[in-house]
Amino acid sequence: MRKAETTGFHLLVGNTETSDIEGISAAGANAEARRLTPRYDAEALVMGTTKEGLPIPVSPAGIVSPVVLSRASLQVLESSIDVVDCGSFYPPRIDNFKAGSQPARCLSTGDSLPESTVRELFEKGKEYGEKAADKSDLVIIGECVPGGTTTAMAVLTALGYDARDSVSNSVPVSNHRLRWRMIRRGFKSAGLPMPSVKKSYERPAGLGAFEIMAHFGDPMQPFAAGMALAASRKAMVVLGGGSQMLTVFALLEDLAATSPEFEFDRDNLAVITTKWVALDPSANTRKLAEEIGAPLACPMLNMLGSCHEGLQAYEQGHVKEGVGAGASMALASHIMDIPLDTLLASIDLCYKELVPFPH
Repeated sequence: MRKAETTGFHLLVGNTETSDIEGISAAGANAEARRLTPRYDAEALVMGTTKEGLPIPVSPAGIVSPVVLSRASLQVLESSIDVVDCGSFYPPRIDNFKAGSQPARCLSTGDSLPESTVRELFEKGKEYGEKAADKSDLVIIGECVPGGTTTAMAVLTALGYDARDSVSNSVPVSNHRLRWRMIRRGFKSAGLPMPSVKKSYERPAGLGAFEIMAHFGDPMQPFAAGMALAASRKAMVVLGGGSQMLTVFALLEDLAATSPEFEFDRDNLAVITTKWVALDPSANTRKLAEEIGAPLACPMLNMLGSCHEGLQAYEQGHVKEGVGAGASMALASHIMDIPLDTLLASIDLCYKELVPFPH
């Protein structure tokens, strides 16, 4: 990827009731905390604290949100930061673009979002992406959607990809069985043929990308797809994330196959995640990326060199990704031409600033 002159980071936040199920997500210590995580991550990314000065989100194991990694890296990168609320339970209390107001229902209902809402979010994403590309020659799209890897797995499955054992998530050992049970329940609720672990899903005629997102998705997905499509026609675009952003890429490919109006510039689009997702031994992110046809990269930063136990824990598979952490770290190092150990020193300092009692 060529070096950019101007960089714009865009955090897309949203919620799904899927995250209320215990064991699905580590993006918050309990169900209510997970509903608040998008608000707090967005505020901490922009302001360095939550609006009322509360601690930033932690996992059930007490590991701090990856917003620390993103904020430190984006400061090094000297990137602008914008927040988009695609549909959250608790909107961020900072300046943001209000794209939607409806969080998704649990995917097990088979009725996550109205299709009209999905299409509206996609169109708003296209408009927003075109404007973002006018302002920056490198557009980074990050996300904060607790439970989003499970909606990603469901959408990928419906698209026909072998996603059951390939999709990483925020707990140390990916809980494929729990997620698969929910997904099968969702397909049954939607009145669709049940997916099998033995073969790729054969889509019923007429089940397109928008319908799939309406059945099983979250509000970030259609907005991100529309945004990436439009922005890629004018600028370099990085989808900052793992399984969730690979899903966005897969949706773009599916849409492009249906009509020229959905064509995007593949040469301008890549997915960058963390090594904890790319090399997750309980998933197969690289295989999934190859199957989708998405360029995938990750920075090889080692958190064992951190002076904080809360960051060292990332090397044990906690949290793994979020808020565009992998993309932010990779691009800060690449564009600003600084060694990863120098970047780690900046992350350590940011951790000390964001975490009241660092450990």
